[in-house]
Amino acid sequence: VFMALNYIQEDDTENALVEIRRFDNKLKEVTQKYQAELAQVQQQLADENSLHGATIEFHNSALARYLSMILYRSTNDFASAEVDSRLLKNAFETEPDIYDFSIPSTVAEELAVTKQEARLNVLMFTGNAPVKRENIMRIASPNGFYYKVALPEMVKRGSSIERIEVTARNEQTGGTARMDAEKIESIENIAFDTYRQHRSLIYGRSVARSLLKSTTTTVFGALEENADNSSDRELYHNLRLISTMATEFSERA
Repeated sequence: VFMALNYIQEDDTENALVEIRRFDNKLKEVTQKYQAELAQVQQQLADENSLHGATIEFHNSALARYLSMILYRSTNDFASAEVDSRLLKNAFETEPDIYDFSIPSTVAEELAVTKQEARLNVLMFTGNAPVKRENIMRIASPNGFYYKVALPEMVKRGSSIERIEVTARNEQTGGTARMDAEKIESIENIAFDTYRQHRSLIYGRSVARSLLKSTTTTVFGALEENADNSSDRELYHNLRLISTMATEFSERA
């Protein structure tokens, strides 16, 4: 998508469309992978016009569809533009967790352009990307010791921007037109969804890594408890403390 935007900036529509087709190919691969889940979602929408209990990964981008639609429109390929218009609306219907805002009202007007008219589309990016932060947990082992687990957590940073107003001036007539920009994509939501899909695997690996590190500490703890004399007990106690400190400082998300 961003490669396509770069080509548009260079007034190279042909290569911009190449990048959009690459996106479309990726979408087809994902659609095949989640064909059953997508069919379930589509059936629910057809039957009840709402979703419940059907969750699928991020599989369609309204931003990419929007970009593809206006690129095809610029080459007078209105049939392909119409397909993208439908798929854009489909993204909002089937991915409510990603698109938790209304579809832009202007989408319905994008293809209502006569040959005597031109349409100005303004696209902008704003806001802060989410960041990963470390969340420390202490988990008790059966022998009474605690081991440290460092887990990554996705955190939203928000934005102080409430609205964006676009002003266009006609230099021939002197007239101006003003309108508010509308949200079409949340890259932040996509990042959260991508992280959510892999969170169980990330957590499992983190716990396994921490358990592996704590094995030595647990062994020294058991030896300390079962030592026959005070000197051995003190030795194992010190070794356990060193092992605990090593794990404490080395365990990072």
